[in-house]
Amino acid sequence: RARKDLDRIPTLIAQYKERLLAQLFENLDAVSERKSIRELSNFVTSGSRGWAKYYADSGDLFVRVGNVQRTDINLDLSDAQHVQPPSGAEGQRTRLQANDLLITITADLGRVGVFADDRTAYINQHVALTRLDDPREAKFVAWYLSSEPGQVQLHRNTRGATKAGLGLDDIRDVLIPQVGIEAQTKVVRRINFAFGWLDRLAAD
Repeated sequence: RARKDLDRIPTLIAQYKERLLAQLFENLDAVSERKSIRELSNFVTSGSRGWAKYYADSGDLFVRVGNVQRTDINLDLSDAQHVQPPSGAEGQRTRLQANDLLITITADLGRVGVFADDRTAYINQHVALTRLDDPREAKFVAWYLSSEPGQVQLHRNTRGATKAGLGLDDIRDVLIPQVGIEAQTKVVRRINFAFGWLDRLAAD
């Protein structure tokens, strides 16, 4: 029975994180001006097909859906695929920059991460990237998109089998609370502290 109870802990922790994010951002939604990602970004795109022929044992990182986590904006690159990308415009179009937002648009829709690696990396067709005008806002926006209010907006146009993925306009149309950089930093710090404590609790 103790084993069964312990096995439930990761699920309970994930649920608690989701509730914490929902409560935090619902409060911000109620009091803040909001702007769309369309207004806050200068570039929204998705990866292209045909990268499999460039797979390699070493080389640049290739970010896929499995590298973007749920309820954690840090990417899991421990088992990332590597590629030797083509030289040309298509490869450069999907090359990641620091603080790019990554959003899964097929399979497990709406996972959100922030690219914070100093290595060269690219994305496949199942992941969209959003490049904000102010990269300092990336973590705040990523946490908002991961929260229930953000997820509701991302998924509002999905219709199951009639729309099995997120479109780029679904991302562009999401409205983000506007609270200023200092307040955003405090929110991100609060989330990091709470989630860190929860992760240590789960480990114990």
